[in-house]
Amino acid sequence: MKIFLSHAHEQAAVADALAIALRQEGHEVFLDTDALKAADGFHAAIRREIQACELFVFLVSPDSLQAGGYALTEMAVARERWPDPSGRVLPVLVAAVDFDRIPPYLKAVSVLQPKGDPVAETLARVAALSRRGGARRWGLGAAVAATALAVGLAAWWAKRPDEVGSAAACLLDAELVAPAGERITTLDAGPPEGLRAFVVVAGVASLDLALTAPGQAWIIDASAASGERVARFELSGCPSEPRELQDDASGLRLRLAPRR
Repeated sequence: MKIFLSHAHEQAAVADALAIALRQEGHEVFLDTDALKAADGFHAAIRREIQACELFVFLVSPDSLQAGGYALTEMAVARERWPDPSGRVLPVLVAAVDFDRIPPYLKAVSVLQPKGDPVAETLARVAALSRRGGARRWGLGAAVAATALAVGLAAWWAKRPDEVGSAAACLLDAELVAPAGERITTLDAGPPEGLRAFVVVAGVASLDLALTAPGQAWIIDASAASGERVARFELSGCPSEPRELQDDASGLRLRLAPRR
């Protein structure tokens, strides 16, 4: 599916993590920070990409709703194309905002309000839109492939198996306590050769990992909004009890608790 990802630059880390995850699921994602070439006319390129996309994902935050912000301009282009946003527009709440500030066009469809990992929940919603035929421009072969992907993803989330293939599932809540002024937006977690990005919302991220051995070594990298890594934590196996780790260099503390 061709997806246009609209966001304010303050949510760049969240948008980047979501774009990576969507691409891993086989979607073609337009993200202005990595898709525009220097020679492109910015406004024309944005309009062209919105006109060509099959799904418009809008990351809702106080910044993206700021009057005069470019995210609202992108939403206006989407509205020109789809006066009825049903099945075509997906608003995702990524920061606390007064619901009265959300434009009626976005509230005309259900605003996704993630209770856990916003990336994972957005992936599931995109899969559900695919199943309902929201992307009506797909060819038959693409539709069959998308349905298989959607069913598999929905089943994984619904059953939450103890085993993912031959790998044991490690489900953790990761709470961050950062020094004053430090804001962590992303955790990259997993074995060094297979890190996955998890978005931090209100200081907490939900980690869903697959470990191939009970004592397998893995890491957690904490990154700021700039994308700079500020701390690394090294672990062995999946914690069965709550535990707290601290990075001495940054002062960042990480509290892990098994998610039942």
